[in-house]
Amino acid sequence: MDYNHRGYPIPGGLPVKKRTIPVPVMAVLLAAIVPAAAGGGPRHAPVPPGSRPAPLAFRDLAGRQHLLAGRQSRTTVFLFLSTTCPVANAYSTRIVALEKAWRGRGVRFFVVNSNALESAEEVARHARERGFRFPVVKDDGTIAARLGATMTPQAVVLDRNGVLRYRGRIDDSKDPGAVRSHDLREALEAVISGRRVARAETRATGCAIAYGTPPGAGRSAAVTYTRHVAPILNRNCVACHRKGEVAPFGLENYRQAAAHAAQIKAVTAARLMPPWRAESHGEFLNERRLTESEISTLARWVD
Repeated sequence: MDYNHRGYPIPGGLPVKKRTIPVPVMAVLLAAIVPAAAGGGPRHAPVPPGSRPAPLAFRDLAGRQHLLAGRQSRTTVFLFLSTTCPVANAYSTRIVALEKAWRGRGVRFFVVNSNALESAEEVARHARERGFRFPVVKDDGTIAARLGATMTPQAVVLDRNGVLRYRGRIDDSKDPGAVRSHDLREALEAVISGRRVARAETRATGCAIAYGTPPGAGRSAAVTYTRHVAPILNRNCVACHRKGEVAPFGLENYRQAAAHAAQIKAVTAARLMPPWRAESHGEFLNERRLTESEISTLARWVD
């Protein structure tokens, strides 16, 4: 079934022009690579590499209590992940291999999920499915904010003195066969050897962490999900972002949209999504371009 620009079905789906423009199959909203500055950042300024974050106390999903304060017996790696981010999920096998390789060298790993709308049950199930056999933490945002994490996947390394020695990407490609720079591995080699980390901070790319209060909550907003946002997503995104389609997660309801709000704002503002590869002139049915008004509406809802 084809639809016009107002979202109504068109019998036969006849094009305005004599040629047919196929709907692009690259409609994976959060697979677009967005830099850490895209949104959803920590609620206060993170400590820079070379500094010692304030003590951290937290409980993992197995109920074990952990305290990071002062000198530790091991180097610690925090890996910030999401259950739905396709970039983060592409690293699952590498993460399992990294933890196994470094476990015997005095390094402990924590997987941390700081996305506000991903439940502890979802995080635990995801960890089992991905083969994570080390501590997994459902964070309320405290750990991510304290360590300056903004993206998934993103790694933070603390040495035995509790000093932040590295923050950034795991490596330089979500495709294992295309990796040229093993940033996390190189940082760990330096820390374990007592050397300075050559690049103590790298730019993580992937999906923005969905911090804190969901969009529109706790305030009377002129822009609402039901009246303004849902129609935009239904017209332009849900065809692919629903169960059984090409996108890795749905955008069919408020909870799903709110979980990825910062990324929606970033990729639509950058005109990366929804994908549209047709020529810039002319009019087409099934056109997947947002208007300036629609982009502004999405941004105001997120803000």
